Amino acid sequence: VGPELTRIANKVEPGWLIQWIQNPQSYLPHTRMPNFGLSKEQATAIAAYLLARSEPDPPVAGRYTPGASPERGKQIFERVGCLGCHAMRAVYEEKEPRSLFKMVGRDHAPDLSNMATKIKDPQWLFRWLKNPKAIRPQTPMPNLRLTDEEAGALTAFLMMRGERQARPQTLVEELKRKERIEEGRGLIGLRGCFGCHEIR
Repeated sequence: VGPELTRIANKVEPGWLIQWIQNPQSYLPHTRMPNFGLSKEQATAIAAYLLARSEPDPPVAGRYTPGASPERGKQIFERVGCLGCHAMRAVYEEKEPRSLFKMVGRDHAPDLSNMATKIKDPQWLFRWLKNPKAIRPQTPMPNLRLTDEEAGALTAFLMMRGERQARPQTLVEELKRKERIEEGRGLIGLRGCFGCHEIR
């Protein structure tokens, strides 16, 4: 039902992950993920466990080069039909009439409106766009057969959606504390997160 979390550390910003666990609707109002009423400390503990148990992604050919054209990326985004599955509210839907389809019809794929807030490293996004099934074999996301140039431009466009968040050193240290990680393991067991997510 929910995304696989076995490689989550490669993908998301730790601060975003904590906020998501504590209040997913603050990022994506129509998400299926429930709000469990967790405190920030509890959400931090769960994030600490998920990040500590995260595994490396498999290799994917190609490498993102900063400086790619976001304008070219927007053209590719529209040409390959990303909006058929994904929403991007700030760029497209504010210019179109609201409808039930726009509200809930595309919630089977991630909302791309604030990618820079969520994604830890543009290189991860580039690799995902190049070959999503290499990273997550069961994903419904198709291989778009993008060249490195096209994937780089699309990465640049998506990484302009939202604002990059600072990563305080105190947070980095807190997420590595053994007692915090162990607390997270207990909370995941208590809440049954593995009922919807694959978790080590």
